[in-house]
Amino acid sequence: MRQFSHPNLLQCFGSFVRGSELMVVLPLVVYGSVKDLLSARFQYGFSESMCAAVLSDVLSALEYLHSRGYIHRSLKASHLLISGNGKVILTGLGDAFNCIKGGEMRVKAYELPRMAKCSFPWLSPEVLAQNLQGYCKKSDIYSVGILACELANGNPPFSGVAFTELLLMKLTGTFNPRLHDSTTTAEFTYELETTTHDAVPADSGVFESMQPLAGQCQSREQSAAKRTFSDDFHEFVAVCVQRDIIVRPTASQLKKHSFFNVNRKYMNSFKEALSLVQPLVSLTHENVSDASSDGQKRLILGPFEGLGMPLQNLMGNSFDNASVNTGHQK
Repeated sequence: MRQFSHPNLLQCFGSFVRGSELMVVLPLVVYGSVKDLLSARFQYGFSESMCAAVLSDVLSALEYLHSRGYIHRSLKASHLLISGNGKVILTGLGDAFNCIKGGEMRVKAYELPRMAKCSFPWLSPEVLAQNLQGYCKKSDIYSVGILACELANGNPPFSGVAFTELLLMKLTGTFNPRLHDSTTTAEFTYELETTTHDAVPADSGVFESMQPLAGQCQSREQSAAKRTFSDDFHEFVAVCVQRDIIVRPTASQLKKHSFFNVNRKYMNSFKEALSLVQPLVSLTHENVSDASSDGQKRLILGPFEGLGMPLQNLMGNSFDNASVNTGHQK
């Protein structure tokens, strides 16, 4: 984390050892994750302009990561944090893959992410295929398309499908992810009908089930039928999730998509929406240091030893569930 420096990536200000405990100093992200905001206020998804604001920040972070030779491999709403000024910060770097080894850039990766089970709906077919063709940085672009659907509809595609069936659907291409609105409602009949209570639940990033209840699915169906997203938004998702990685765009190319041009003047709506939400933590002199020269608050999280959270999992955690008053991880 310390080798990265980008406004849309979670920074690590430093770390130190106190006795046998490791303490990590991070920015204070008071609004928690985008997943929290969806669950609390926008159960059926953000507006199109809000989605554009979030995705613009995500693509900026991805463009930086890819230029440094990293594949993120864990893009989802629970790994997007919201700072006090409304900036979206990408975290979840615990599964990031470094393409640079021995001073040389590796074009392909072959390893399955360590926490792949937690990110199944968002992972690209080529990552899950685990074959000799491998995958590249464009696998993250597929995840951007799934993330766009999650932001717009409140849940990612495939959220009601068991892991084995999901794997087959992705590898065979029997279901193409798309936005759920009035123009595509009929195409989502299969997903609604296959949702069961005993399906194997996927993980949303904080180890709770993503499995939607039947009643929630019906409500989402009704909500989607009343919404219509623009053709630009539909086309943005379509180019992200296309199976041919050769024609799948890069993060830099996606930033120039017409979807952002159309919504650019409305992107402040995301920051305005935060006025409806209370910060997850209160700022007191006991848990937050005085503003530093760069104007950012610091939060010290720790200790992590003996709390069921190995150090290697640190970067994969969205710190919105941290107990700030005590400085201990829940």
